[in-house]
Amino acid sequence: MNQFWLEYLYFVVSIFAILVGISAASLFVITMRAEKKLKTIWRALGFSLIALSFLLFILERKYSIIGIAALITEVFAFFSIYKGVSSEPDLTPLQLAPDYMAYTPTGTIPAGPVINNNPAASVMANTLIEANQSKKQKKERIVSITAIVLIIALSVLIYIFLRQYIHSALAAGVAVFIAATIPIQVRRLRTQSKDRATRAQNIYPLIGYIMLLISGIFYIFYRLPDLNIVFLRQAKLEYSAVWQIAVFFSALGFLFLFIWAWNFIKLRVFLRTYVVILTVAIIISTLGSLVFTSLIFTIVEKNNLQLMIQGSQAQQVILVDRSNAALFIARTISNDSGTKSLIISDNKTDLSTKMRDFLDQSGVDFIKIYNQDAVVIASPQDERDVNQTATNDSLLQNAISEKKQAKSFDVEPGVLSDVIVARGIVPIISNNNLIGMVEVGYKFDNAYVDFAKEKTTLDVTIYTGSKRSATTIKTLDGVSRWTGSEETDQNVVKTVLQNGEEYSLTADRLGIIYYNAYEPIRNTNGQIIGMVSVGVPTNILFENTRQQLISTFLIMTLVSILIAMIGYYPLRSFQKKS
Repeated sequence: MNQFWLEYLYFVVSIFAILVGISAASLFVITMRAEKKLKTIWRALGFSLIALSFLLFILERKYSIIGIAALITEVFAFFSIYKGVSSEPDLTPLQLAPDYMAYTPTGTIPAGPVINNNPAASVMANTLIEANQSKKQKKERIVSITAIVLIIALSVLIYIFLRQYIHSALAAGVAVFIAATIPIQVRRLRTQSKDRATRAQNIYPLIGYIMLLISGIFYIFYRLPDLNIVFLRQAKLEYSAVWQIAVFFSALGFLFLFIWAWNFIKLRVFLRTYVVILTVAIIISTLGSLVFTSLIFTIVEKNNLQLMIQGSQAQQVILVDRSNAALFIARTISNDSGTKSLIISDNKTDLSTKMRDFLDQSGVDFIKIYNQDAVVIASPQDERDVNQTATNDSLLQNAISEKKQAKSFDVEPGVLSDVIVARGIVPIISNNNLIGMVEVGYKFDNAYVDFAKEKTTLDVTIYTGSKRSATTIKTLDGVSRWTGSEETDQNVVKTVLQNGEEYSLTADRLGIIYYNAYEPIRNTNGQIIGMVSVGVPTNILFENTRQQLISTFLIMTLVSILIAMIGYYPLRSFQKKS
């Protein structure tokens, strides 16, 4: 369920950012057009682009190619906000409700001062002011156009020469413009703190931009291409700690920006009503999508865990089949007349050659021929075993003394961990006399689990005791396997290894969340010597549910934006009439 909540919270943060963008953009547009208090549209444009960029980020979760468009939109959004913050020295007029503003009969503020009751001097002063303002605005336009051209050119160059870094570079661009905005806000806080309201109008956006800057820095690491550096590979994992931190600080940033915007929105009756209605619509849609998708996901997760249990049971059946196959092949060799003749004549060279043929044709992992004293006389897979005596092998010794066949799962020494093997032992009888024993076996090593994954697409892990002796799960370098490590989940150890019961759970495997199920492995005496685990990354089985979640949020977001578009113009009309 963890992935579901992380995905859901990401969409909640995204839709909240869209709400903040629409609300703040509406505030600036209405104030600029109706109240004639703000002289630029940069902030209105910036917050509008923020809303659009987070809509695209939601779409990116469904279509990854949209990520570039989302990042480019976000870069221009924060560039526009930076321009707006730097262009408007004071937002104090936003603190005053429009109903109490001193308007001229034409609805505009007087253009300039009257100097000593001298109209001519006043005209000249106003002309100079307007000329200076015109030059300043022209200079600002040139700088803005130059900056936009440079952003586009830099993006094109990065895409051409460093295409793999384009996402991270764009995320860095977002962080740069946020960082450039912060010193301006700090300067305003220091110079415009004459009362509590003024301090609030500057401290809230400052904190918000700092939070967004932290988020942007973490997103740079998350957006990096695949690099052979463990930390960076971990940072890029879906739902990684870096991604979660970025989402968390993004939520905090937009929360402070919303508080800042609300302090101005609440003074305007129609805008306040509009934002409240929009917020309620989003909350209802969000809760509805939560109930709908959580019910689906709960059912899917339960079914997936049950599927893993069936997968582990299937692996248990395969293990038993391997044991039966080993016994069958051992029986075939024991009944071979040529094998008997070579044993009786003590022709170890030809016997070894013949056993190698059996080994190659049968596909088993090892074959051993013993004499009646449990001394190895042929071992084609490892000649070093020849002349070794298996006096401590209880299964073999019992089969010799009873002159009967035996099969079992057992433990064989390995490099990083002991290995589980399936053994089949059959006596070789000639003229009612025991002349030897044949043992055939399969090793449940990495070759076996790779074969199992190829056939089932599921990750398989074999445990010898509580230690992983073979697994398809690889470490972050994509080469090394997770063998030799202990199972640290005590619920697994107690339930499976101690109580001998099957068990299923959702667990973290090297930073990736898996659905896992476990079955115990017993030897011929019923002792639990290990366990087999079957798992699959939750993101694979979660994908269908995630797509449903994305679709639900997309519908919700589009409905919210539609409400904003439909509601804005009546609001603007009412604002003018008031």
